[in-house]
Amino acid sequence: SALFWALMLFALSIMTSTGNYSAKPLFVAYVVRVAHEVSYSLAVAAFLHFTMLFPRQKWRDIRLPLLVSYVPAIVVSVVLAITGTLALARNSLEMVETYTSWRLVLHVWLIVGVVGGLAILLHSSVKLTSESEKRMIQWILWGNAVGASPFLLLITLPGLFHSPEFVKEEVALVFILIVPISFGIAVVKHHVFNIEFIIRRSIAYTLLSGLVIGLYFAIVIKGTSLLRGVIGESEHLISLLAAFGIALLFNPARHRIQNIVDRTFYRVQYDF
Repeated sequence: SALFWALMLFALSIMTSTGNYSAKPLFVAYVVRVAHEVSYSLAVAAFLHFTMLFPRQKWRDIRLPLLVSYVPAIVVSVVLAITGTLALARNSLEMVETYTSWRLVLHVWLIVGVVGGLAILLHSSVKLTSESEKRMIQWILWGNAVGASPFLLLITLPGLFHSPEFVKEEVALVFILIVPISFGIAVVKHHVFNIEFIIRRSIAYTLLSGLVIGLYFAIVIKGTSLLRGVIGESEHLISLLAAFGIALLFNPARHRIQNIVDRTFYRVQYDF
């Protein structure tokens, strides 16, 4: 589950990484920007969580390492949300500077977290005695290292020194595709995960993705036509409400679809 949330949060951060943040109403643009930064912060914590458990748990009592991973992520997320809200509400230069400073803290956390997670994977690779397990974890280690390095070195690190980015963010993010490819190779060649489990989840989430996309467009199109007299020509508010509603329905729908898939194809209950 830690890997799932890490990938989901990184995906959200990528989807909100580029574009014009001056959309109307301004609050919607702000929510998109904060979602981008908060998802980065929490994704790093989830990635660290994954590396602490993969391929097996590193510490007998993992509570303290998890606190070290999640507390900084939550603090950075909350402070960014609060300072960003106050900067928007008060139109205060001082608050904007505070918000900008905490964005630098986010960059530090991103570098420290990703490098720390890679170091944990490297330590696991060195300590493992099984050659097959070593090759399995090396695919994942180098895939994550190569995939994340361009973004960290060309985008995040220059930002710490107030230097211009060496390449556009979307160009550096292309290398992130190496990460799922490395996982795919590890799965196919070294059976890093239970294949049956992946098939189950793939079926369930394919159905869920279709449901979510269909609901989103149905709510946006229908809501816009019904509320056009209230909101005018702007569809941003309807889009935000649609996303919020789908987020509330996501977990119940996931469990329902999962149960249907298990009963139909596997005749068992399995909670992922």
